[in-house]
Amino acid sequence: MTSCKGFTTGSKSRRQGNNTDWINSVTYYDKYYQPIQSISTLQLQGTVKTSTLYAFSGEVQKTVNTYSYTGGSKKVERRCTYDHAGRPLKVFHKINGNDEVMLGHFQYNVSSRLSPLLV
Repeated sequence: MTSCKGFTTGSKSRRQGNNTDWINSVTYYDKYYQPIQSISTLQLQGTVKTSTLYAFSGEVQKTVNTYSYTGGSKKVERRCTYDHAGRPLKVFHKINGNDEVMLGHFQYNVSSRLSPLLV
């Protein structure tokens, strides 16, 4: 990318109630101006790194959040599938390499509205 004009690439803000600690954030973009990675400091002395993978059509295929802190780290992955019209069909969630769990399953009627699901 040659120019990020108009896009937020970083921020710095003070923690509430503390004059010395800052919360920093930086965002990286790809050549299509989509945010592909964001790294931020956490209030409780750690960092979170969010990486995003996009499909050719522009939908978010996968998001990986890595939380690093003094006692270790956690990795949270979220994956989505879409239909031919770009509507989300299924949402999956995985924590620290454990088995993937389906969080949501969506069905649409002929009017492209969400159909009620029977549980």
